[in-house]
Amino acid sequence: MLPVFSPHISKAHESGDLAQVRRDMFLQTALIAVTVLPLAALMIIFPSEITTALFGEDYRDAGWLLGCLVFSQVMFAFSLPWSNFFLMTSGEKIYGLTHMLALALALAICLSQIGSMGLMSIAIAMTSANTVLFTAFFIVGAIRLTNRSNTA
Repeated sequence: MLPVFSPHISKAHESGDLAQVRRDMFLQTALIAVTVLPLAALMIIFPSEITTALFGEDYRDAGWLLGCLVFSQVMFAFSLPWSNFFLMTSGEKIYGLTHMLALALALAICLSQIGSMGLMSIAIAMTSANTVLFTAFFIVGAIRLTNRSNTA
């Protein structure tokens, strides 16, 4: 979706068409929800059952890891259009600072938990970082889209 929407958003922003930027950003988010959430929800709600069905009983315990990683990727999918929004609208500072915050969080989780949680700590770190990215980008982006002086 990014190659389709990005040029439209950039042009709309450049021309000061805030309404078009707003429509395109929220349309992308809605399309991600419609295309990603149904299958991801099954993998998040029933991770052990899906892992067992696909790979056998030996992999049942890996289901929670799969569920966590799927949720992480859902958050990443939602964050992509919003992170690009900042790159297309002179928001490089927000983009950089948010990524540094997410990286610091992921590193702290990994370093503090890998000894006791192993691989699951990495999945939790990824999920936390991607959730922070989406949450921050979405909130700040939505605020910028409702405040003409910051976006257009």
